[in-house]
Amino acid sequence: MKKLISLLLVSVMVLSLAACGDKSSSSDSSSKGSSSGVSESVESSSASDTSSDPASDSSKSSESSSSDRSKANPTADSVVTKRASSYDLDTITAKDFVAAMALGWNLGNTLDATGGDGTDPIKQETSWGCPEITKELIQAVAGYGFTTIRIPVTWFKFTDPETYKIDEKMLARVKQVVDWAFEADLFVIINIHHDNYDKNSNTGWINVTDEGYEKTSAQLKAMWEQIGNYFADYDARLIFEGMNEPRNIGSGNEWNGTKGQWDNVNKLGTDFVNTVRGLGGKNATRFLMVPCYAATSNSSAWKNYVFPENDDRVIMSIHAYTPYNFALNTSGTDQWTSQSQKDKQEIDKLFEDIKSILIDKGRYAVIGEFGAMSKGANIDARTDWAGYYVSKAKEINIPVVWWDNNAFTDGETFGLIRRNMNNSLLFTSIVEAMINSWYGTDFKFGK
Repeated sequence: MKKLISLLLVSVMVLSLAACGDKSSSSDSSSKGSSSGVSESVESSSASDTSSDPASDSSKSSESSSSDRSKANPTADSVVTKRASSYDLDTITAKDFVAAMALGWNLGNTLDATGGDGTDPIKQETSWGCPEITKELIQAVAGYGFTTIRIPVTWFKFTDPETYKIDEKMLARVKQVVDWAFEADLFVIINIHHDNYDKNSNTGWINVTDEGYEKTSAQLKAMWEQIGNYFADYDARLIFEGMNEPRNIGSGNEWNGTKGQWDNVNKLGTDFVNTVRGLGGKNATRFLMVPCYAATSNSSAWKNYVFPENDDRVIMSIHAYTPYNFALNTSGTDQWTSQSQKDKQEIDKLFEDIKSILIDKGRYAVIGEFGAMSKGANIDARTDWAGYYVSKAKEINIPVVWWDNNAFTDGETFGLIRRNMNNSLLFTSIVEAMINSWYGTDFKFGK
């Protein structure tokens, strides 16, 4: 999140990158993670192709995608029996929709990477060291029990800075990945990710200052008009997230912002919602995710957010690596236990606030990013943490989406699925804990 690593260092630092560059506010992003002390992995082999129209076939059962996954090693299909196409998405309420999203996984450091020269989407998606996305990866995500996939996308290198026209090649690549996710019967989130204006590198364009609002608003509306029209025929399984962590990069108050910047982010959220709704068709009722300033877990910002009237399909996007010192701070503690009230209190407060500030007022949220980094041999603490975190989310039926940046040994080590190793699952106990907390089971892979 916090700092993007120079592209000159990508070849040696790639695994240090995370959700928004560098999530840690510490200047020391060196990794303490390793593969020691982990549980056995579950490997996923390739899945066969299926033929369908993923954009509009919402009546499709999950049998075909489950059959694809059955050719792989053990999956969680025995527990996760209800998939995205199982719901009546035309009449479903926001409350039931977010509950259906359940457990999610982020395709991090891939389409949201910022390398490449803006001519080939594959160059960008592999520029931070992750391999090219494959259908087999998406099938593996579903097989491991996830029901939602978030596909972060950085667009600025493929967008004309004057006309705001998006290169067709980038739209087509995003569509291909979305189609694979639809075939796997997942809920799918796409967004505008690392497009914040960074005055230090002079990249990006989302400028949340008073001076930057008007131009940012024009480009945001132009881009979402194009994205919305491109995916116009896709049903409600496809969710649009207007921005990722809109903030004033490089300022002394980058992660907290000012009241004026909070208000500007709110206005940009309204611009996004109005643009998509104005396209009509399926976009008129599509579920949309909007962040507060920096997608903060600071509940004061949630209270400040003004939702559109008479539109309950607008959902707040929150990022919560909680508690920070365990989950995200590279210099923080590597230990956490659900037996300690002190350790649990920040997680408890997070979900209490979501309930009182949002749910009790008829509004809902998605934890679009969460996770706890590997810090050496702390798999037991991370497993305990993941199970407890998800149990609190389940109490109020708020979905959580794990940030997976494919990093296992260096930097912000949130990796779960080893994309360079046949999409095998590392840290199986973490995924098992999340599944069991959400579904109330005693599931183990391969048993």
